[in-house]
Amino acid sequence: MTNDSNTASSRTPRPRRGLILALVAMGLFAVSAAFAGGGFGGHCGAHGAMGGQPDAKAAFVAQRISDRADATDEQQASIQAVLVDLFTDMAALEADKETFHAQVKDALTAETIDAARLQTLRSQGLSRVDDASIQVVDALAEVASILTPQQRLDLADDFERMHDRWNR
Repeated sequence: MTNDSNTASSRTPRPRRGLILALVAMGLFAVSAAFAGGGFGGHCGAHGAMGGQPDAKAAFVAQRISDRADATDEQQASIQAVLVDLFTDMAALEADKETFHAQVKDALTAETIDAARLQTLRSQGLSRVDDASIQVVDALAEVASILTPQQRLDLADDFERMHDRWNR
């Protein structure tokens, strides 16, 4: 009986190792997905300008914000300048996306899986996403500071109504 419990506790169950590898792979793909959509506002859909260059994206979003907040022309120009900088920075991240995807794919399809390499890629991917989120929040704060408190309230109310419509 003592022999059985020693044997059972000294074995590393294979299914658990497989689960851990699957979770790491999913995490890496989740990080890589952050780079997959063309960055902030990278879709086209009904908004043709959203698939364009940073200047076009910034003009489109600044116009939407300005219309909803009843912003002045000066406020709209200031918002657009902030967004041009943000979208330009996000475009630079987009350029790194293909390299990152290739590295993840190579690591996951290699003859021998290198867990340390996967961890390094995970860490690098999370660092990029964290840097991008810091830039987005900084830009959001700057845009909010351009608007008056009442405009921010009006904009928040408008976004809340849109959120409610989307989640019906």
